[in-house]
Amino acid sequence: MHSDNKTRSILCSPSRTSRNIIFLLWPILGIIIANYAIEISNGGNEWKTGDWLINYEAGIVRRGLLGQIFYTIAYFGINLKWLIFCSQSIIYISIYYLIIKIYLLRQRDAAWFMFLYSPAFLIFSLLDLKGGFRKEIILFLSFSIFSYFYATKKLNSKNIIIVYLIFVTAIFSHESTALALPFYIYIFFNASKFTIIKPRIAAFYSILFSLTAFAAIFFAMKFSGNEAIAKGICESLNLYEFSKNICSGAIDWLKFDAQYGRLQVSNLAEKYINVYPLYFLIAIIPVFLTTWINRFNFIFLIAAFLVFLPLYFVGIDWGRWIYIYVFLVFALILSESILSNTEIIRIPNWGIFFYLTVWSLPHSYATRVTFGWFEKFWSISSRLI
Repeated sequence: MHSDNKTRSILCSPSRTSRNIIFLLWPILGIIIANYAIEISNGGNEWKTGDWLINYEAGIVRRGLLGQIFYTIAYFGINLKWLIFCSQSIIYISIYYLIIKIYLLRQRDAAWFMFLYSPAFLIFSLLDLKGGFRKEIILFLSFSIFSYFYATKKLNSKNIIIVYLIFVTAIFSHESTALALPFYIYIFFNASKFTIIKPRIAAFYSILFSLTAFAAIFFAMKFSGNEAIAKGICESLNLYEFSKNICSGAIDWLKFDAQYGRLQVSNLAEKYINVYPLYFLIAIIPVFLTTWINRFNFIFLIAAFLVFLPLYFVGIDWGRWIYIYVFLVFALILSESILSNTEIIRIPNWGIFFYLTVWSLPHSYATRVTFGWFEKFWSISSRLI
């Protein structure tokens, strides 16, 4: 009994031992980035890289803002392939840094590791190597910065503008990220409640973010793309050292409309409809172990999920949609736990270990429950034998 209490004490405080466990995230990120670097050296991935190559060279089109910026920079002799890789890596490093900073702003019980090491949060891109490096990480960067300023009560106009500019880049580079708007409004609302900012300032920025999000969605609908634009974008990349299939993913998808996406989902949904709701319920469990959950916050979670719900009808990447939603929820709770002294119920160490290791979240096309770290280690060992 005495030994168990001592172990629990170590895990509940920001001691050297617990900090070392937290900083295991850095080698995990190193593996994620190194694996992607191999793909980049081989010419890039049609989704993870291709998504960032969509540009305006063949005409104005949705998702093209950041790609056009990269394409313009490449005119000055910078390797486009590695420019994108370095930008994506810097974004990931910044996200990890900010979330770890937020996590360490207070003492936490070991059960908080169910947030930090959740397969649906920071390490999602390791357990599903095909699911990372998409444009939602720009949104994650914006919201991580926002959450950090919120947790540290530094939501002044200069910092909010930084958050806003990254938010604009995110939503005009991928319109689905505009659906994160409720999370920004929630923070503005509660920041005024905690007297971090004045109510009129919170209202002004809430309106600004809202108008920008709606403008991005309207822009995406008006300039949705077509086969000619997809072909033109692909031709604009001929001068660069990309793989021959670089246009077969995100770029090629520009020729399809929402109706095509709905048909794809309706044809395939029956295979996955029994699996992904279970994934969602497993992923969201840590939220309901905290005192953060009350009537207002529960209603907010439902409302925010309903805003994301249309994605499930136009794209089969259901695991990815869950990942985006869970990331925003977890970042919000971690930051608000600083301000509202949110606690989490005590979980036995074996229970924490079990939750973090026996499942993972495939970004799409999962027909069965996967077994997380155990399955990954078994797969690796089977190849080595």
